[in-house]
Amino acid sequence: MVSTDFLPSIGGVTQHIVEVAKAILARGDSLEVVAPAYASAWKDIWKPPYLETQQGIPVWRIPYVINRTVKFVTGQISSRISGRRFNKALLRRLHETKPEVVHWHALESRWHPMRDWSGSARVWTNHTSHFIVGLTSRRRAFYQTEAEQADEIIAPSEELCDLTASLAIPRERIHFIPNGVDCRRFSPAADAEVWRNQLHLKDGERAVLCPRRLERKNGVSYFIQAAILLLRQGCKNTRFVTAGDFSGPKAESEEELVARLVSESGFDDRFTLLGRVQNQDMPGLYACSHVVVMPSLMEATSLSAMEAMATSKPIVSTDVGGLPFLVRNDENGLLVPPRDAARLAEAIKRVMDEPELAARFGMAGRARVERELDWSAIAESTRSIYRKAIERYTSSKAGTSGNR
Repeated sequence: MVSTDFLPSIGGVTQHIVEVAKAILARGDSLEVVAPAYASAWKDIWKPPYLETQQGIPVWRIPYVINRTVKFVTGQISSRISGRRFNKALLRRLHETKPEVVHWHALESRWHPMRDWSGSARVWTNHTSHFIVGLTSRRRAFYQTEAEQADEIIAPSEELCDLTASLAIPRERIHFIPNGVDCRRFSPAADAEVWRNQLHLKDGERAVLCPRRLERKNGVSYFIQAAILLLRQGCKNTRFVTAGDFSGPKAESEEELVARLVSESGFDDRFTLLGRVQNQDMPGLYACSHVVVMPSLMEATSLSAMEAMATSKPIVSTDVGGLPFLVRNDENGLLVPPRDAARLAEAIKRVMDEPELAARFGMAGRARVERELDWSAIAESTRSIYRKAIERYTSSKAGTSGNR
């Protein structure tokens, strides 16, 4: 598996790779992740790659310099040099290890290394909703190049499958496999007491959680606006909580907007902006929450939504991307239009005001993830795509040899 987004980074792509890799290793297959070792000092680019272990997963690290303190043009040059060196070191590692399958994630670049690799079957997982925006920009050509390198393609939502097919890729090579969740770690039995104490929740006080990074596409500002509407309507004994930060480009961040909305609301004592929360601490945070809110403007298949479902929490979500696949309206949550704080507030209020409805939603969500979305099932589906890719690759090589 190859990715430019991996531990210690936290996010959906990283979590997907970690969980699928662990499940595949548990089945007895051999697997290695190739990922950057990000650094800010230019001298680090000359360090050799090295092997380490993260959560039981072998990881081949390749130094990669990102220096955000330098001027824009110089930073662009250093990133391109690092990218080229990463790709060359990746190809060397593939020649050394001779894998049966190369499965890459989050690797789109102007010079795609898979163009120069023909030694095994190739699988691409097209993860993120950034792809949706990129299709209407000059990046479309990069995505097309990336897709063309793969024998088989995996996407975590039907929307992303259809958009990938728009790149003139045969639909039979594109497969919908959702993200997954660890039903043992994320469960209704998770200990909520530590978080109740940390959030200073009193008896009878409820927490409404928005577990989203402060990135514009995640719509956290609409959650804050909905909360303010509810507080103005007299919503009592409720704390509104966000969990997530954002370290990407400032133009894509909502951190300042969210902070300003809270400070100007007159209800800043009813908000807790937690920032980044480690994944191992999330089960208890879900468990102490009354309802989980997903106000995204675009989304693939949300890990946060599945984690909330696994802890038997009702969900209020926008009706975008892969979210309706997870949140079935009036079955395990409520769906509302994106960018509509008033409708979001109405849905949150309904769940809070109807405890029997909230309990029914929570039980239905838990049953669904146990049945369909545990990581072991996702890993087996992924392995089935590996087998397809190997068959296609082997057939292609045999056809090429026959033509000669």
